[in-house]
Amino acid sequence: MPEDVQKLRETLAALHAELGTVESADPEVRRMLAGALQDIAAKLRSRDGIPPAAATDPTPDASVSTGQLAESARILEVEHPTLAATLRGVVEALTRMGI
Repeated sequence: MPEDVQKLRETLAALHAELGTVESADPEVRRMLAGALQDIAAKLRSRDGIPPAAATDPTPDASVSTGQLAESARILEVEHPTLAATLRGVVEALTRMGI
């Protein structure tokens, strides 16, 4: 499992970097993805027993499901296929880990 967590962390870092270079036509999708990154990072910290940092953790309303992430990947597929593929990889990793 630690290997899966490390791979997920690396994929999240790549997703974060890609998100920073994307000009999405839909700002709501961009906000959801940014919130998803924070939510997933918080879940990983919690899983590792690290207390959440209040300044970077999303509010409970910002929590997203893997279904929402998969839908975002579908929306981004046409304009940003690399970002969409990375996002699908995150969804698959989260599903395998039960997060």
